[in-house]
Amino acid sequence: MGDTGYDNNFYDSLFAERALLDFAEHMLTEVPNVTFLTKDRIADPDWKPAFEEGIVINNMAFNGDESAPHLHMTFILYVKNCSRGQSVQNAFSQTFKRMGYATTMKQAVDESDNLVWQDTPQGKVPQMKKVEYGAVTWIEEQSEWIADYMQKELGWERFFKGKNERGDLLLSDYRRERAAERAKEAEKIVFLVETDLKAKEKAVTEKASTIFKLDEMLTDKKMNLEQVDGTVRYYD
Repeated sequence: MGDTGYDNNFYDSLFAERALLDFAEHMLTEVPNVTFLTKDRIADPDWKPAFEEGIVINNMAFNGDESAPHLHMTFILYVKNCSRGQSVQNAFSQTFKRMGYATTMKQAVDESDNLVWQDTPQGKVPQMKKVEYGAVTWIEEQSEWIADYMQKELGWERFFKGKNERGDLLLSDYRRERAAERAKEAEKIVFLVETDLKAKEKAVTEKASTIFKLDEMLTDKKMNLEQVDGTVRYYD
């Protein structure tokens, strides 16, 4: 909806506004483990969400005075019966994990699909990477709801706003690719450093060998000079 600003296309902006307001209603009434605050709920010291883990929306506002209509939403993560610390917390990863959106990791692999290991004082350990971000997966589900709505109701296809270098990649996929690229760059740097170190070690070895040979030559010449000196003294 990047080109649906009221000044650019008034009627498309109205359609976008409708899509966003329908999404807001869907979020507040249909999405599992989501509730919202009201003045009465805030004033009630005994009020608490009806779930043990979820999202409590404390503000959702429609904004139509910029280049494209959009929603602003702020929320509080809520999880109870925590095993550590306070019983009730706003723990980010724990909330999404209990909602069924765990962040998962697996051992990284190189370009040849070989497992990547890290050297530590305790020995080699697997180099792990995140393959799925729980919160990102949840957010993507909400984005897909809007995308499906736009396609069915308005015939609009989803595309990403602005000059985003990830293009049409999902954020989780983009992060994985960037992590893989950074790992490759790190491997290249390590390879270059090791190659340079080997070259320097070779140069040092060669210089040490040259110095040793020069030392032998100097020793031989010194012995020759001593012999010549002894011969001259003999004839004197």
